[in-house]
Amino acid sequence: MGTYRIKEEKYVSGKSKFFAQGYFEEQWRNLSGRGYGFNTNGLDWCINLKEAQLVIDRFRVALTDNLDKVVEEKIYEVS
Repeated sequence: MGTYRIKEEKYVSGKSKFFAQGYFEEQWRNLSGRGYGFNTNGLDWCINLKEAQLVIDRFRVALTDNLDKVVEEKIYEVS
């Protein structure tokens, strides 16, 4: 069901940011951006490893919830 990782960025100040990522279309993509809706802290990164893991878990649930895709579409004319 995909490959995922958590990337940590450490800063001079001693703080760290964690980014939940998935491997799609031959590149790593950030899942923790607030625009995607999987990160609930209001930031574009996660504060700790546990939070990043929750983002990945929410993404996996969203994938499984959306497995039923349109296979065929028909339009019926009615009078």
